[in-house]
Amino acid sequence: MNILYAMALLLYDDILAQMIHASMAILTAAGIYSLGSIAFNRFTALTAAIIFLCSPLVLHLMRVAYIDLGLMLLYFLPIIVLAFG
Repeated sequence: MNILYAMALLLYDDILAQMIHASMAILTAAGIYSLGSIAFNRFTALTAAIIFLCSPLVLHLMRVAYIDLGLMLLYFLPIIVLAFG
């Protein structure tokens, strides 16, 4: 993750690294939605994704470029593949 953010800093300002980091949170929410729609129904999946995105920790981490949301995405997607692959 750090190399990806370093490349974003080389190409542009820190805004690009923050946008990449925020997009990883959105991709994680999309994964939560897809897992919930497969396991339960669409309403439950949408509720889980909204709860994830409205969490104060996730809202804070979307504004700064740490590695937490990227690691969450990289740990969550294989779980989906193993569970429903």
